[in-house]
Amino acid sequence: SSFDFSGNNVSTADSTLFFNSGDKHLELIELLDRQYNPVAADFLLCSLLKMRDSDNFVKYFFKYYPYRECDVLPKAYEEFLVMAPKANIALPNTDFKISEATRKRFEQFLSIYTSNSDDRIKKLQLKSFADTWFYYAVYGK
Repeated sequence: SSFDFSGNNVSTADSTLFFNSGDKHLELIELLDRQYNPVAADFLLCSLLKMRDSDNFVKYFFKYYPYRECDVLPKAYEEFLVMAPKANIALPNTDFKISEATRKRFEQFLSIYTSNSDDRIKKLQLKSFADTWFYYAVYGK
């Protein structure tokens, strides 16, 4: 399977219409600035993840997402946040809950990814992570 985001009834398939249009992102940001809407926030955040736009994801995640009130973050957000420090992406705050399963899965991914294996072998070994954001960030599929 491949990377798929879901949160607040939004999936990567739904946000496809935003991927190629900066104007759509600006419209969403204006809407969110006027009135916070969790579905609109997820459309924006999901499409930023899909475009691998880390800077804007961090900016708008910390601006709009009520992560302190969430017991469980959407999996793709957890995967981004657990990978960020290793990818030298600065986070303004690290006070959020990330499941032990996500942390463990990222450690396994990182262990294989940073190994000295041949790149083709490494990519084959990492196929089992194809449904994660960190695999998508590196291999884009």
